[in-house]
Amino acid sequence: MNDIQCEHPLTCKQFVKEFNATSEDYVADTYLGYVNIYDAESGVSGGLDVARLDPSSYYWVFECERAYSWKELMLMTKLAATLPTFRNPKEEQ
Repeated sequence: MNDIQCEHPLTCKQFVKEFNATSEDYVADTYLGYVNIYDAESGVSGGLDVARLDPSSYYWVFECERAYSWKELMLMTKLAATLPTFRNPKEEQ
């Protein structure tokens, strides 16, 4: 019998923490379930929005063509694959 491994879902706040620790080129931020990725040189306030994940969406909207590292893409994929109800548990809001 195959062993089934369950991973804990990735919350928006966990994503931001891990993404910002990993990325050298981008800065992630979350607000009310939205997750935005900005160009690190311009920063979050008034920065260039390069990707966005809406609260009920399963896919990222890329605002412009940018290169991402493998680790960045894996975190982005994991967050998008997490059910929206698990991305923002009530204790994190």
